[in-house]
Amino acid sequence: MRAPFQESVTAGAGLPVSALSGAVGSGPLIACASIGMGVALCCASAGSPGLRVFGGVLGGALALVLVVFNGTAPL
Repeated sequence: MRAPFQESVTAGAGLPVSALSGAVGSGPLIACASIGMGVALCCASAGSPGLRVFGGVLGGALALVLVVFNGTAPL
């Protein structure tokens, strides 16, 4: 049986380095990531439980997308 992280390493090796920055540009990527993280932080600190969960999920998804699709170090 293979280790669970082998599939993710294999999938990550197929992506070019900084694929997201290359596709949309660094400036727009930074702006979108900053706005997304600001929205996530505002929602996560809201009083409504639904908004707090949404903020946490949005922040986690944003971090995951940036790490997977915009890693600057080759695997």
